[in-house]
Amino acid sequence: MSAPRTPLSLRWRVDPPISLVTDGAVDVGALLTLDRSGLVDRQARPLNLVVAQVGTPRPSRTAELKRVFGRIREAARPDDRLIFVGAGGSGDGIEACFDRPVPTLAGALDAGARLLGNLRDGRAATRLAVVVNTAVQEPMQPLLTAAGALSERAIGVELFCGHSAADLGLLTRLANLGGGETRVSQPGRSLAEAVLDRVESLRDQRALDVQIELTFSPIVQPGQLFRVAPSPVFLRNVRLGDDNRQLTIEVGPVTARGPDPAFLLTAMLPKRRIGRYRLFDARVYSRDGGERPVWSGGAVQRCGADPSEAGEVEAEVIAARERVEVTAWSEEVARCYAEGDARGVSSTLDRLVRHFVTLGRKRSVEQVSQMRLRFLRSGALSRADVNRLRRMASNPALG
Repeated sequence: MSAPRTPLSLRWRVDPPISLVTDGAVDVGALLTLDRSGLVDRQARPLNLVVAQVGTPRPSRTAELKRVFGRIREAARPDDRLIFVGAGGSGDGIEACFDRPVPTLAGALDAGARLLGNLRDGRAATRLAVVVNTAVQEPMQPLLTAAGALSERAIGVELFCGHSAADLGLLTRLANLGGGETRVSQPGRSLAEAVLDRVESLRDQRALDVQIELTFSPIVQPGQLFRVAPSPVFLRNVRLGDDNRQLTIEVGPVTARGPDPAFLLTAMLPKRRIGRYRLFDARVYSRDGGERPVWSGGAVQRCGADPSEAGEVEAEVIAARERVEVTAWSEEVARCYAEGDARGVSSTLDRLVRHFVTLGRKRSVEQVSQMRLRFLRSGALSRADVNRLRRMASNPALG
């Protein structure tokens, strides 16, 4: 008899695929891709969705968002639950949601926790969607704590940013605590269209609250973690202690359409003797799969002495690194500016210019060059400039 087909599995590519014996450490990139081919026959899950708005957008955007959420409400299936939250903090209807928005993002997270706490259903996908129309001048840590508490209760947060000076880095971290996304308007694609696209994706969930758990061998020193697909996002710097070698990656909603979720992990490996080395053990979990993993496996790398045995460089990993490099440098610009490191800001912007020249992205070259020139003249970098860099990273069409 053939082995039962698992709904989800994990595949990986490691570059270099065979690490030769060296005098120093080896920089390795591991591309992890979730294989969803076993989900094809599963039915979509019901959706519990609470919608809140923070701040008031311009009237034309309000009208467009009302129309879109009206379409979403009309398309609701019998098992779906759609609740709109206004400043009153309860289910106030779509008009109150947009005419009397929640004053703060923290207030929206709290309202979502109260309402969705009573709607939890083992069969349903449970999400909080927040349209953000302010610069979010709120303390970071309470927001991260609130979003983390939602994630622990299997409530994911989806954020739709409609303000050019909002901190996209913070919003991205909030959303990714539960595997959610931060969506923004793009050329030829309004914020309302981004909302509609994401909600349709959430309605197509076939596996709930998926996680990838990696347990590393002592020889592996992880560096940075990125999401490569569906859009490149810097997730975190990875720091593991000797007593805890595990890393959990929140995948979030998994649908049967679009690109497979993929993540890039950079790591350093020390000098090794010839032989085979286990890099990590991997397990994939899903809320609807119970406490046991729905799939498990392990990555092994071979270390040889003959360069001819190294094989071809993994082009898939190289392409993933190129996609996330702009994301990494954009976050480095934001970090240097926050720390008052003017030299770091200037040199990283210059590095981005040269990278875009290599990629042939002429518009991006012009925009980042002007941004660097403004910074050299004034010593100031606006939040809108940093957000523009992040959008360039996630959307090559901008350059």
